[in-house]
Amino acid sequence: MTAMDIILWISMGVLVVSLLLSLFRLVKGPTALDRAVALDVFAAGILGLVAVLIVVRERGDLAALLIVFVLTAFFSTVTVSRFIRFGVQRNAGHRLVVNPESQVGHRSHRLGNEEDEQ
Repeated sequence: MTAMDIILWISMGVLVVSLLLSLFRLVKGPTALDRAVALDVFAAGILGLVAVLIVVRERGDLAALLIVFVLTAFFSTVTVSRFIRFGVQRNAGHRLVVNPESQVGHRSHRLGNEEDEQ
């Protein structure tokens, strides 16, 4: 076993531990933001694990899988952050995304009232 093999196996172990810890935070996380960050860390761990497996198995054809994981992680992060930023309202069993323009205007109006009160 060469030094490179040892480094690769140690890095796989560290990535598996980080995946387990982020999975714990994903399940246990008290807020949606904690779960979103845990999902990002989990996706990064999967990406690292696939990259190490590409090197260990000497399979360059798995690079396409890595690209698919990267794009999926990016779009899921953007989607979750958009819902966290603007919020979701429930109306008679239907979910409606809050209009971003009205949300921003509402927040600036609230800030203006707070400054007037001080």
